[in-house]
Amino acid sequence: MITLTATLPCGLPPAWAVWERHLFALLDEAVTPFWGKYLRPDGRLIWRAKMEETWQPRDGVDDFYEAVYNWPLLYLLGGGDHLLTRSHTAWEGITAQLTEMGMLKDDFDIGYDQFHISEGQLFFDFLCMADPTNQAMIARARRFAGWYLNEDPAALNYDPQRQIIRAPHTGSSGPRWGYLTDEPPTFPWAAAMRRYGLPFSDVPGVTTYDDLRDPAQAAAMGAAVQARMGRGDVATNLLATTIVANAALLTGETKYTEWIATYVAAWQQRAQANGGVLPDNVGLSGEVGEYLAGKWYGGLYGWTWPHGFHNIGAAAFVAAANAFVLTRDARFLALPRDQLRAIMGHGEMRDGDPSDMTLHHHWASIFAALDPPHTTWLIPYRYGDGGWFDYQPLPPSYPISLWALSMALGDAQAITHLREVGRYDWRQVFAMRTKEDSGHEAPWFTFLAGENPEYPVTILAQAC
Repeated sequence: MITLTATLPCGLPPAWAVWERHLFALLDEAVTPFWGKYLRPDGRLIWRAKMEETWQPRDGVDDFYEAVYNWPLLYLLGGGDHLLTRSHTAWEGITAQLTEMGMLKDDFDIGYDQFHISEGQLFFDFLCMADPTNQAMIARARRFAGWYLNEDPAALNYDPQRQIIRAPHTGSSGPRWGYLTDEPPTFPWAAAMRRYGLPFSDVPGVTTYDDLRDPAQAAAMGAAVQARMGRGDVATNLLATTIVANAALLTGETKYTEWIATYVAAWQQRAQANGGVLPDNVGLSGEVGEYLAGKWYGGLYGWTWPHGFHNIGAAAFVAAANAFVLTRDARFLALPRDQLRAIMGHGEMRDGDPSDMTLHHHWASIFAALDPPHTTWLIPYRYGDGGWFDYQPLPPSYPISLWALSMALGDAQAITHLREVGRYDWRQVFAMRTKEDSGHEAPWFTFLAGENPEYPVTILAQAC
């Protein structure tokens, strides 16, 4: 860490600076007791049951890494040097642990969806940012990216002719065909998934989610899911661009940038052919809707199930940001902009009941700021055979992120529009934390706009 020595007295430091240093001190100290309770000296996680015997054979590794994923980020922001050392030890230990469980090969997921792979890779990405000259991490970044550039003949995840990633589940072992592991495949009823409904509405005999309690109906849905979601490219695979972008940033090699630009441009062309809306599935022949009777919707983590725009929007934004940062070509930003326009064009003023929303836990700050009956502007998150549905708030993070990259007037106007129709005070700060550490973008934005001067002290005091 570089040490700066001040030579001029600053007088009384501002309150936000005092709170910030206090928070850093708390977090620096919290690492030691956390490690003692949840990690072994070599960085492996401690769990009560023998996870090797209870873990599902096809599942993501994100939850394991997420226990400590933000430690390198804290180090980058000004935390202690011990955070970097601890982060390396934890990453190595957890990676070895997951490899022994058969979930990783060559330090990477053997094959899963990019929604969850990306969550798990945050720890690795932050660690690379915090220690960008670490040769072992650079070698891993090259290897990880190489699986999508077909540099490993045993893991050919990409079809360069059709410009598609070949399966919804991919990784260090190449395409992992199918979506379900059971043979024959089954899609049983699960309490946690009930709120999202059925993946498909055209499976004979399965008309409601509760029909899946019947093993025969669960088998019918399982067969449909396996056939329709188990091969070809999906829009959520756009998140794989971050794996390649990490290698580009660490090495400066143009082959990574070229791959990202080509892959994102291919998806942009498909969106343009679909009226600007990003289709969520492409067959192995390169045809949109190949396994879904020609439908542009219905792919894994696509517009229909389970989260819709929550996944599609994130994938479009992340891919466009990667392409733009590496090429400086602002045309890539049209991809997320068009998705925003599409769903905002279907927005409506409604009396919102968060308990009826599939992502209700994301909107705590918005509904806390609204008076009953919680009338606000909602947009459809999903699209199925019956059209647009699942109306929920549009978080400010999407248009703000786009504007932060483009600095375009039109993108700034979209933020203004969202603020006006939302009918709640963006300056309010609530003591809360969501799964994505999100929900505070609105008061932060108003602080940047000069309208919320107390925001830094308020948010830091809440965190402490």
